[in-house]
This record gives sequence, C-alpha cells and structure tokens, in this order.
Amino acid sequence: MLGHAALGDAGRRSGGTAFALFYRALSQGNMGRAAPVSTVLGAAIPAAFAVITTEGLPHPISIAGYWTAKWAKSAERMDGASSIKVHMGSNQQDK
Repeated sequence: MLGHAALGDAGRRSGGTAFALFYRALSQGNMGRAAPVSTVLGAAIPAAFAVITTEGLPHPISIAGYWTAKWAKSAERMDGASSIKVHMGSNQQDK
C-alpha cells in the first residue's frame, strides 16, 4: 500500500512541476516549441507506460487501422482537396 501512495505522490509532484515549466516556457515566448512538444509527450508517456506495464501492444487490427488512417490523411494532403485557405485581417469592405 505504501508503494502505491509513493507512486501517486511522485506523479502529483512531476505533474505540478511539468505544469509550472510549461507555463514558464510560454511566458518566455517559446509557445511555438513548448505547445507541440508538451502535447506529444503528454500523449506518448502514458501510452508508453501502459504498453510497458499492463496493456501490452495494441491488437494488430488497431495498428493496421492507425496506419491506414495515416496513409489516407497523407494521400488527402497530397491531393490538396482539403487545404483550407483563411483570409484574415482584411478591413476592406466588399462594394
């Protein structure tokens, strides 16, 4: 029981520290780097922990579905059909 409490306390401390470091990086103007890195690590670390400790690797059908979706997204991007054009900052009115 003490091991679970120590593990929970370590998670609480590391989460709080990561939160503080994330906002420090944002305040220093590194938003373009801090946000994507924290997003990827925030998803990858728990997934890697689950694969290593309890869950194991996903079912092969799940892995195939992931790579199929990834391929479809890249094919869509190459086609250019889904490119979004945003017009921002125009103060001129249409006449």
